[in-house]
Amino acid sequence: MAFFCGARNMFGFFVLKSLDGKDAQGASFLAKVESQMTPGIRGTLFLPPYMRPNQCNIAAGSVVWGCLDEVTGRGFAMFGKDGADFQYFFDADIQVKKTLTVNGDIQSSSGDVKAGSISLKTHTHPITAAQFTGTIDPTTGSATGEISGNTQAPQ
Repeated sequence: MAFFCGARNMFGFFVLKSLDGKDAQGASFLAKVESQMTPGIRGTLFLPPYMRPNQCNIAAGSVVWGCLDEVTGRGFAMFGKDGADFQYFFDADIQVKKTLTVNGDIQSSSGDVKAGSISLKTHTHPITAAQFTGTIDPTTGSATGEISGNTQAPQ
């Protein structure tokens, strides 16, 4: 049995309606499920050995994360919602080896965003101008006055 999660497949949370099939140890290895994310989507998920009743407390009514082919109604479970260590997914170092695209804001209450040795919190850009008229407070680094002429972006 081969599985592919592509365009006609869905990842999501599924509630187990019943457990079926028996492996060599007598544990159920198939679960009739219903999607918790898309009403009316039903199917059968394969339960890997670590998710069978002889290895964990899985039963009808349990919720699992899995992939289901919407056409054939077959798929596989990856982990149980109650037994998953979600803290690991949200409290871990993540390495992006390609491109990270964000549609929205990235917010940090205490951290920093860094690229190489450049820190978003401490990074500044020098201004080059034809003429600056005003004063600069060397203690605070604040300036008051006017800049006239062309400015140049840092290289």
